[in-house]
Amino acid sequence: MRKLGCRTTSNNGHVADDSRILILAVKPPVIPKVLKDVSEFITPQHLVISVAMGITTRQIEKVLPPKTRVIRVMPNTPALVREGASVFSCGSNTLEEDAGTAHRIFESVGICDQIEENLLDAVTGLSGSGPAYVSLLSRSFHLLLSFVLYLQPGPASGEAGPNWKQSWSTPIPLTTFNQIEGYICYR
Repeated sequence: MRKLGCRTTSNNGHVADDSRILILAVKPPVIPKVLKDVSEFITPQHLVISVAMGITTRQIEKVLPPKTRVIRVMPNTPALVREGASVFSCGSNTLEEDAGTAHRIFESVGICDQIEENLLDAVTGLSGSGPAYVSLLSRSFHLLLSFVLYLQPGPASGEAGPNWKQSWSTPIPLTTFNQIEGYICYR
């Protein structure tokens, strides 16, 4: 990370003190400790963005100083390849510009939209799990295609089975390509 010009530390307080936008990207059980670590450093100039599933803006606002600006975001894993779908909701103290900031950050890794927080868990269930279902379907097609190709007659003996020379890995790029192509056409 240092080679990329990033400063690293294991001290959450230092991060809060040196930053104006904090993205809490830890597992939900770790949130209370992180909030305790940063609380004394949070000022009205800070924007706290959480991607911790199930932790509401209200829960975060209760722990941090009064008037802390909090946004809750739920990205999904396709954000790793800049094809994500993120939704966010603003806490009770956010400014209009805070929503724009969150939108710009998460739009850089896919599509992004603002919704009411009471809808966030339902939308997360759909957009967060959706890619997993498509991946499962893709793997199922891969296994089926591999099985069908495996049963085809081999070039040497004409018998089905291990004599067939084609690699079992061939269907993976095909199904992945078709999955991506389908997504692009749908989008």
